[in-house]
Amino acid sequence: MRLAIAVLAGEGVLVVKNGGDCPLGPLGDRIGDQVPLFELVLSPRAARLAVPALGGVAALGVGILAARSSRVPATAASAGLQATRNV
Repeated sequence: MRLAIAVLAGEGVLVVKNGGDCPLGPLGDRIGDQVPLFELVLSPRAARLAVPALGGVAALGVGILAARSSRVPATAASAGLQATRNV
C-alpha cells in the first residue's frame, strides 16, 4: 500500500509540474500523436478535467485510508490482517 501511495504522490508531482497535464503527454507529442489519450473517449473539455479529477479521487482515497488507519490501533490492525490471512 505504501508503494502505491508513493507512486500516486510521484505522479501527482509530475502532473503539477506539467501544469495539470498527464505526465505521458510529452511522450505522445514526441511520437507524433495528434490526439491526447483522454480525447479518444471524452470531449476536449472533459479530457482536460479528467487528470485533475482523477487526481482528486486518488487524493480522497489516500486521505480516507490515512484517517481510517489513524483510528485503528496497530495491534488491532495486525490482528485483522492475521485473521484475513488465515481464511
